[in-house]
Amino acid sequence: MKSIDTFWRKRIIPFVFCFVMLAGVIVPATAAKYYSSYNSLEKARNASAEINLQIAEESVVLMKNQNNVLPFKNVHFVSVFGKAAEDPFYAGGGSGTAQGYYGKEYYVSIYNSLETAGYSVNPALRAFYEKEVNAVKLTGGADFNYQIVDGKVVFSGNRAEICDTSPNAFTGAVLDSYARYSDAAIIVLGRTGSEGGDRDMGRTREAFIAEEYNKAFAAGTSQAELDILKASLENALDNDPEFAANALRHGLQLTWEEEQLIKHVTASFDTVVVLLNSPEQIEMSWMKDGSLGDIDACLWLGHPGLNGFAAIGKVLCGQVNPSGRLVDIWQADMTKDPTYFNIMENLQAENGTSDYVYTDQDGADHLMHALEYEEGIYYGYRYYETAAVEGFIDYDQAVVYPFGFGLSYTDFVKTLDSVEKKADEKGDAYYDIRVTVTNHGSVAGKEVVQIYYTAPYTKGGIEKAHVVLGAFDKTALLQPGQSETLHLTIYEQDMASYDYNDANHNGHTGYEMDGGEYAIKLMDNSHDVIDQAIVTIEARNFDTDRITGNKVDNLFSSKTDATYNSLYVKYDENGNVLYDGKGGLNHDMVLMSRADFAGTFPTTPVVTIGENGKIGSEKTMVFTIDAETYNDTCFPFASGSTEDEADYPWYDYLMDFYNSENGNGQVWTQGKLADPAINLPDMTGKAWDDPAWVDFLNQLSQGQLSSFLGYSGYWSISLSDELARRKNQSLESNGVPLVEGQTLGVPFTEQADGPVALKRQNTGSGTIDDVGLQWTSTMNIAATWNTDLARIRGIMIGEEALALELDGWYGVAMNIHRSPWGGRNFEYFSEDPLLSGKIAAAQVIGVQSKGVMAFIKHFAVNHQDTDRGPALPGMVLPGASDYGLMTFLDEQTLREIYTKSFQISVEEGCAKGLMNSMNHIGVRSNSNNFNLLTNLLRNEWSFSGYTVTDVVPADAGSSYADSETLVRTGADLVLSARPGGLKCVGDWNAEKNCIEVNGQRNDMIWAALRMGVKRVMYVNANSSAMRNALNLAVFGENDQIDLTIGVATRATVAVEAEAFGTSDVTYTLTGGLPQGVTFNTFTGTFSGTPVENGSYPLMISLAADGGWIKDTKMFTLTVKNDMFDLTGMNGKVGKEYTGKIDSEALREDEADVQYRAENLPEGIILNGDGSFTGIPAAAGSYDAVIHATAQITRQGGDGPFSASSNQVQTTEYIIHVVIEIAE
Repeated sequence: MKSIDTFWRKRIIPFVFCFVMLAGVIVPATAAKYYSSYNSLEKARNASAEINLQIAEESVVLMKNQNNVLPFKNVHFVSVFGKAAEDPFYAGGGSGTAQGYYGKEYYVSIYNSLETAGYSVNPALRAFYEKEVNAVKLTGGADFNYQIVDGKVVFSGNRAEICDTSPNAFTGAVLDSYARYSDAAIIVLGRTGSEGGDRDMGRTREAFIAEEYNKAFAAGTSQAELDILKASLENALDNDPEFAANALRHGLQLTWEEEQLIKHVTASFDTVVVLLNSPEQIEMSWMKDGSLGDIDACLWLGHPGLNGFAAIGKVLCGQVNPSGRLVDIWQADMTKDPTYFNIMENLQAENGTSDYVYTDQDGADHLMHALEYEEGIYYGYRYYETAAVEGFIDYDQAVVYPFGFGLSYTDFVKTLDSVEKKADEKGDAYYDIRVTVTNHGSVAGKEVVQIYYTAPYTKGGIEKAHVVLGAFDKTALLQPGQSETLHLTIYEQDMASYDYNDANHNGHTGYEMDGGEYAIKLMDNSHDVIDQAIVTIEARNFDTDRITGNKVDNLFSSKTDATYNSLYVKYDENGNVLYDGKGGLNHDMVLMSRADFAGTFPTTPVVTIGENGKIGSEKTMVFTIDAETYNDTCFPFASGSTEDEADYPWYDYLMDFYNSENGNGQVWTQGKLADPAINLPDMTGKAWDDPAWVDFLNQLSQGQLSSFLGYSGYWSISLSDELARRKNQSLESNGVPLVEGQTLGVPFTEQADGPVALKRQNTGSGTIDDVGLQWTSTMNIAATWNTDLARIRGIMIGEEALALELDGWYGVAMNIHRSPWGGRNFEYFSEDPLLSGKIAAAQVIGVQSKGVMAFIKHFAVNHQDTDRGPALPGMVLPGASDYGLMTFLDEQTLREIYTKSFQISVEEGCAKGLMNSMNHIGVRSNSNNFNLLTNLLRNEWSFSGYTVTDVVPADAGSSYADSETLVRTGADLVLSARPGGLKCVGDWNAEKNCIEVNGQRNDMIWAALRMGVKRVMYVNANSSAMRNALNLAVFGENDQIDLTIGVATRATVAVEAEAFGTSDVTYTLTGGLPQGVTFNTFTGTFSGTPVENGSYPLMISLAADGGWIKDTKMFTLTVKNDMFDLTGMNGKVGKEYTGKIDSEALREDEADVQYRAENLPEGIILNGDGSFTGIPAAAGSYDAVIHATAQITRQGGDGPFSASSNQVQTTEYIIHVVIEIAE
C-alpha cells in the first residue's frame, strides 16, 4: 500500500461538546476551546489509518474453527478463490462511501495481507481472477438476462453483478497449480450494499413466470408467443438448475456459481477457509451441514476500509486473536423471517392502482406506498429466541448463528459474580452486575461480556421478547491465566416495556414493568446462557424519562388525530375504532403477537391468474387516504392557508417560546443593531435563556431569519461575504441585504456526508474537494462491541474534520437492521438498539470532543430505500414516488426498537445534530411531524441541537416538506432547499413591530423562524465553527513590513496572544525574501540585516491551536535604501553623465568599497569608486542594479572574548535604482 501522505501530496496541491440541563435551562457544559493533535490532514489521516486497522482486527468474527485449524500451522502455500479476492469490497456505495476518491494502489488488498503474513499465493489463480474481474467487474448482486430461442431458454448478455465465476471456466494451468499451492484453500465471498440498492428478494416459481409473462403481455406480445414463453420458462425452471438458481434466488443466497465453486474447492483441498467480505448476512446452512463440502473455518470481515484487509493475514497466522461478535442474527432461510413479508418488493400496498393513488385537494394524483411492520417487536433475535421458547420454530433449523456469536483462539471462562440492586443519587433503581472473565487458554485475547434480561410475560398482555440485550462490555487484552472483573449496569426502568394501548388493563399507557420475576442472564450470545440471577420486581409505571426527568406521553397513538397515530387508526367520540374505508386501520394489518405466532404471522401478496389472460398479484391491503384530512392536518399551509389556529399541535409550544422572550423589559424586533453590536462569538458559553440572545437575534431582519434556514444543505450560511469562506455562500451574495453596519460574526459552517468517510464538497460544483480516510463500515465498529474504540474512532473523525475545515458530520447513521434486505445496512450498526445506541453515543462523544457537530440519522423508521423518498431531480431511487413511503407500526415498536438508539445518542452522547428521514410515520411526513421532531426529540429527550431534513425537492414547497409546516414542527435546516430559502409568507410591520400575514399579526411564524435560527446559532456558537473565538482580524491588520538596508531587523507579523486569543500559533511563508533576511515560523518574526532594497510580495499563513485554525494573508515587505546616497540619477542623451553613489556609513567604518552595475543605460559605466561616467546613447527609464562590495577590517583585541587578530568582513549590498535619461 502506498503512503497516504504520498497519495494526497500528489493528488491535492478534551473538552466535551455537550450541554446540560440545570433547573430546566439548557447551559453549555463549558465554553470550550478545541485543539488538534495534528497540523495537517495527511497526519490526521495516517493516525486514523492506525485506528481503522485496530477496528478491522477487533471486528473480525470467527464463525467456525473446526479442529482449531486456525491459526494456520505449517501453512505456507495457499490457493485463493473468488473474484472478491482480486476485487474486494472495502465499503458500500452511495452517500456513505469514499470509494473512487482513492486509487486502487492505495488500498491494502487481500493478497497484500496474505503475503505480508508470509503466505505464498497461487499466481495462476491470481492471474485467472485478474482477467475475470477485468472482463466482468464484481458488484455483488444479481442481474438476470435470457432469450427464448426455438422454444428454449438461452442466457444472453453479461450477468455483470453475479458474484463469481463457475469453476467450469478454470484452465488446465489453474487446475495443475493446486499441487504446489495445496496447504490451504481460501474462498472469498463478496457482497456489498448501497444507497438505492436494497437486496434482490428473489421470487417464487409462479411469481417469476407471472413477472416475465406480464412484461411480454404489456409489450403487446401475441398470445401464441406468450404460450411459448410460459412453457419455455416452466421447462427451464424444472430442468436447468443454473437457470432456476439465477432466476429465483434472492440476493442473500449463494449464487449457483458460488455453490459450484465451493463444491469444487472442498473436493480439491483438505483445508478450506471461507472469508465473508460482506456487510450483511448470507444464508449459511451449508457451513454447518456440509452440503457443499467440508469447510474448516469461516471469518466474517465486513467492509474493512482502506487498510483494514491488513488484519486478515494477522488473524490467519495468529498474530491477532479475533474478538468480534455478530451484530445480527444469521437466519437459515431469510424468506421465512417475519420481516420478509412486509418489506421492499413485498409491500402490502403498491402504486399503480386507484387504491393507492392519493388525490390532493387540487385534483392532482400522487403515487403512494404503504408498508406495514406487522411483526412488531418480533424481528431479529427477539423473534427467533421468543418463537423458539414458544415452540413455534425449531431454533437449530431456523438459526445458523445467534446474535452476538463469535469464537476465539483461546478459552475464556466467565462467571456471574454478583447481581446487586442499588439506587443512584436520584433514587432510580439499578442492578450492579459483576462478571469475571479468565483466560484459561494458551494465547492472549479479548472477550465480550453480554448481559440479557427476561421479563415476565402474560399471554395477551404487553408484548415482550424472551431475551433482550441489557448491557455489554469488553475486556482488555488478557494474557493466558489473566482475569478481569467487569462492572455492568442495568436500570430497572430500562427493562420496562412500552404499553401504548393498555394491553395489561391497568389503566395506564406508557413505560411499565409487570410485577414478577426477572432473569438477568450472563450469555455467550442471544441463545446460550452461562448463568443467571432471578430478581423480583414489583409492578411499576414510569411517567417520566429516566435521564431527563421529562414527562412521557403517547405521541403516536392518538385517538383524536389519526395523522398522529402511527397505525393510522381513527376513533369515534366513544373511543371505538372506525373502519369506514376512509383512513381507518385496514382489516388485513394484523400485529404479530407472542400469544399466537401462528395466527398472527405476517402475510404477503398472493399471486393469482388475472382477467384476459394476464397474470397478476392480488394485494391484501386496501388503503385509502381521506384527502381532506390529509391536506388539512399534515400540510395545512401547502394550499396557501397561513392562519395559525390554536388547535395546531405546535401552537402552545411556540407561543410559550414567544412569551418567554417578550416581557420583563425584553421585546422582539428585527434589524435593530445593538450598541455595541453583539457578535456570535460573544454568545459562546451563554445559556439558552440568557437575555443576550434576544438582543442578538433582534439584529437580524425577517428576510435573514427565513433565508438563513432555507439557504442550507451541507452547511449553514453566513450573513456577509466577509465570513463566507467559500464563493457565494453568504446571504449577502444571494441577494439578502445586510442591515447597515451589520456583520455579527456569523460564519459559514460546512457539514460532510459519509458514515465511512468525510467528504468535503465543493459548494459551487457539488464535486468532492477532499476526503478523510475511508474507514471500516459502521457494522465493523459495532462488531468490535468496544465503546472505547468507537469513541477513539470518533475523535479521529473529529480530527479529520478540523483538518478539512468541516464543522459537522452527517455520519452517525444508526437506523436499526430491521431485516437483512436493507441495502444500507452497512451504514448502520446493528439489529439491536442498545448495541447501536451505545456504540453510536461513544462515537458522537468522540467527534464532538473536537467541537465538530455529529448528526445522527435517519430519524426515524428508515429501513429501506425502495420507495423511501420523493422523486427528486438528479436522484434515482427504485420506485420513487411523490410522497414516499408510509410506514405503519405500533408505538411500542417505534419506541423500544426504532427510536431507542437515537434516544441513547441524544441523552448519553449529547448529539448536537440530527437528520430526519424521507419517509412517513403513518401518513405524516417525518419532516412535518411535530410529535417526532419536537415532542419526542426535544420535550422528552431534551435534545438541544438542531435538525436538518434529508434531501427534499429544490423549492422546498411541496407537500413532502411544506416549508410553512416544516419550520413550525421542528425541522430547522432544509437539505438542498436552495435557491430561495424557506417559502414562509409574512410582511414586517415596522409600526406595530410584528410580522403580519394577510394583514393580521402572526407571532407564530415569527416564533418559529426565531426558534429555528436560535437553535442553529446556539449550537454553532459553542462549536468548532467559532474557531475558538480567535480574533483572526488582527492577523495582517498591518500588511506592510518596512526594513532598511544595512539595519538589523526584528520585524514581525505575529499576533499578540491577548488580542488574538491564543499563543499556540505557527506561521508559514511563501515568497522570496531579500538577501540577508530570514523568517522564523514559530515566532512569525523576521531577523537579519537586509542588503538589498526592493518590494517583496509575501503570502503568510497562520495556524493556531494545534494547527487546525488557519488563515492566510498577503503582505508587502519593503526594504528601503537609507544607506547609500545616489546623486545625478537623471541625464540627457548626448550629454556627459556625472552621477555618483556613496555611503557615509561605510566611509565612517573606513570600508574599502568597490562598485559595479547591471542594466545601465548604453554609453554609461560605473567606476569602482562609485562615480558614473560616459554619454547616454538612448532615452528611457532604466532599472539599474548596483552591487557595492564593502570590506571592513575589525581590529583584534586582548580581552577574553576578543579576536586575537584583525578580522576582515565582506558584505555585498544590492541597490535597485531607476536612472532616467531624457532626450
